[in-house]
Amino acid sequence: MRARLRELGMTQTDLADALGIRPQSVQHWVTGRTGPNSRMVPKLIGILKLDVDQSASKEQLDRVEDEVSQLREAVVALTQRLEQLAGQLLEAVQAAGPTRPDPASRRSKR
Repeated sequence: MRARLRELGMTQTDLADALGIRPQSVQHWVTGRTGPNSRMVPKLIGILKLDVDQSASKEQLDRVEDEVSQLREAVVALTQRLEQLAGQLLEAVQAAGPTRPDPASRRSKR
């Protein structure tokens, strides 16, 4: 992306303005921190004047959106499972009641 912007004589800020987004978002794309969402890709293709097979792009976008959706579902499921485990751990700790300090650790503090 950086090279294409240079070829077109555009800055990251120019691209952000053309897309109606924050320059930081474009900076994140250029550095690989994040990528554009599927709605931005067709706009990017037009602004950056890229020669892309539209049918392949649509299929690829659909596939990527499906994968992202599956990943979101997995993250939700993992989050719920972690919350369950944290609740079980808390219950187990509370059920064990207060613990007495180890006598050896008291002696070493003297």
